[in-house]
Amino acid sequence: MSLADNSLNFIAGKLLASKFQLPQIPVLQPIASDDSLGGSFLWRWGTDRVLRATSFQKVRNECLNLSWDLLHVCQNICGIPRKAHPRPAWEFEGYHWTLLDWLPGEPWNPWEQNVSNFFENATALLGMIHERSRSTLGATTGPLPCVIRRRELAASLPGWLGRFQLEREPPEVVTKLAACLENRVNEFTRLAGILPGSGPLIVVHGDARPSNFIVGPRNAMGLTDFNNCRVDHPTSDLARLLSGLPGIPGADALTVDLARTNRWGSMAQWLDQWLEWRWMNKPIEKRINELVKLDWLDK
Repeated sequence: MSLADNSLNFIAGKLLASKFQLPQIPVLQPIASDDSLGGSFLWRWGTDRVLRATSFQKVRNECLNLSWDLLHVCQNICGIPRKAHPRPAWEFEGYHWTLLDWLPGEPWNPWEQNVSNFFENATALLGMIHERSRSTLGATTGPLPCVIRRRELAASLPGWLGRFQLEREPPEVVTKLAACLENRVNEFTRLAGILPGSGPLIVVHGDARPSNFIVGPRNAMGLTDFNNCRVDHPTSDLARLLSGLPGIPGADALTVDLARTNRWGSMAQWLDQWLEWRWMNKPIEKRINELVKLDWLDK
């Protein structure tokens, strides 16, 4: 563990001691940092709470407000963690801090666990969240952020691939990523262009990938990581889930198109970020390899 991580551990304990008027700084168990660019850190506090720190640069206040609101209206849905922090989060030492219930179980790994059974449970949970969001937080219609973003990424991808061609000795994993995107760039552009530009809008989870679902006792399904909540088409959550599964289960055409373009958009962003920073770590390499494998299976 780095000195910076040790320092953040102390800050995390200091925050809890202050907020809960504890006689001493509590011992916390670091459990993870996020699998992308290090913007979030997680600790387990005791047996039933999880503390999350996200740097100011990595999350917008709008997302945190929507997260708090969605968690609030979904508190009595089984599998949704209860919050123990004020709206939208504590601010301390350059980080936003949230404190939620610890959900017992393990992250869903669709490569090792039955997809169809857990998929039904996951979609049922998303359906309950969306219905609660729609009925309590409201719904409207308008331009779809998920489609706007896909079109932006599809338009930028040819330029990123052109820049990559000038690279002399890129990492093997980035070479595989670029080759995959070369094969998909025309289809990505075509599908992004025919997706509906407007439609229904509600507050959605925003990052309903398989690993954010927790498989608990008796295969009960929970959902974590509400830090990316936004107002968007409800199908965008289901598409995010489908895009991370080996083989896309039966779904309507819009969901499938959103799922495939979600995956290609993620791959394009990883290529752009590598071109920008020339930086790679094991979690990012694992994530890119998984995306390439998923796309290879999507014939």
